Amino acid sequence: MATSAPLLKNDALPAAAAVAATTELGVLSEGYAPDSKVPGTGDQRVSMVPDVAEQLIKEGYSINVERGAGIYSGFADDAYEKKGCKLMSRSEVIRKGQVLFALEPP
Repeated sequence: MATSAPLLKNDALPAAAAVAATTELGVLSEGYAPDSKVPGTGDQRVSMVPDVAEQLIKEGYSINVERGAGIYSGFADDAYEKKGCKLMSRSEVIRKGQVLFALEPP
C-alpha cells in the first residue's frame, strides 16, 4: 500500500538548492611562499580546485576565492574566474564567506 506521507520528518524540509542559493563559500590561500624566510611556512595545496568550484556553482553556491590561492598548486586566478568564481582579498573572503575552505585554520 503506497502512501504520500514523508518517510522522515526531514523529508518535508525545503530543497537543498534553496539553501545553496543563499550560501557564499570562501577559498583561502594557504600562505605558501617559496622565498619565505621561515621554513615550512604554508602549504602548496589549495582547498578547492576550479573544477570542484564549478560543480558547486552549478548547485547554486557562490564561490569567493582569495587572489593567488591556487597559484602554487598550478591554478591561476583566471582558471577560477572562468569557472564562475569571484576573486577578492583575504579579508573580503573571510568577511563574506559563510563557509570557509582551508587546509589549515585561518
